[in-house]
Amino acid sequence: AMSITNTNPLQRNPQRVARSFSMAAQRYDTVAGLQRQVADQLLAMDFCSRHGAVLELGCGTGYVTWQLAQESAIERIWALDIAPGMVNYARHRRAHDKIHWLVADAHHLPYVTGSMEVVGSSLTLQWCEDLPRICAEVARVLKAEGCLQFATLGVDTLWELRQAWSMVDDHQHINDFLPLDRLQTALQPHFGRLRWVNDRIVLHYAQLTELTRQLKLLGAGNHNRAAAPGLMGRTRLLRLQQAYESLRDRQGRLPATYDVFYLQASEPRNRVGPVRSSLAYLG
Repeated sequence: AMSITNTNPLQRNPQRVARSFSMAAQRYDTVAGLQRQVADQLLAMDFCSRHGAVLELGCGTGYVTWQLAQESAIERIWALDIAPGMVNYARHRRAHDKIHWLVADAHHLPYVTGSMEVVGSSLTLQWCEDLPRICAEVARVLKAEGCLQFATLGVDTLWELRQAWSMVDDHQHINDFLPLDRLQTALQPHFGRLRWVNDRIVLHYAQLTELTRQLKLLGAGNHNRAAAPGLMGRTRLLRLQQAYESLRDRQGRLPATYDVFYLQASEPRNRVGPVRSSLAYLG
C-alpha cells in the first residue's frame, strides 16, 4: 500500500483558495493575460499525446478546457476545480458535449484507477497544499501509458514584490512557491520519467497599484496560512511603492517576474514494480 505523508510545505489554506478564486470568476478572464500566455504555451508543447479521456485539474473559467474540446483525438474531458464559482462560470460560458464539469479537490480525485490517458493543469498546482498527495492521486488515475502535463510557478515568481515588502515589514505577503528540486521530489516516487522547461516572463506596469489590483482580481493573493493579518494601510502602501520604485527600467516601467515551469511526468507507478527514473531538462 502506498503511504502518503502530508508535509504541507507551502502551508496553503484550501478554504481561502476556493473562496478567493470563486469570487474572482466573473472578472478573471479580463485580467488573466499571463495565465492565458502560459496556458497557450503549455498546449503548444508536445509533452503528451492528448487523446481519449483527459482530466484537467484547476479548470478555472474553462479557457484551456474549451481548447482541449476542439481536439478531435480527445473523446471526453473531466474538468475539475475546487472553486464552485469558477466551475459555475465555466459551465455556463464554455459548455460543450465533451466536457464534464465538477467541483472537487485534486487531493482526492473521484475517479477510478487507470481511467485517464492524460492529466493536465495550468497554473493550479502551486495553490495546492500537498503536492506529493496530488502526484500520487494523478499516478493512480492514469493508465499505464498515461501522462501528466502541467505548468506551475517557481520560487523566483514576483521576487521584486517580495523584495519590496521585505523593506516594509517582516510579515509574509507573497506566496511561497516550490523550487524545482521539491517538485521533482514530489513527482519521482510516482512517475518514472520527468521532463521540464523553465521560462521567465516579465510583465511591466506603469504603477505598482496596477500589479496589486491585478493580483487581487485574479484571486491570486496571499493564500498562506501564515499570511500577514489586516488590511494594507496607506502608510505601508506608500513605503511599499517607494521600495518598488528603485526597480523602474529605462522605459519607466515597473517589472514583475514570473518564474514558470512546464513539466511532463510519465510512466506512472500506480500498479507496477520499480521503474528506472530518468530526468531531462529541455532547455
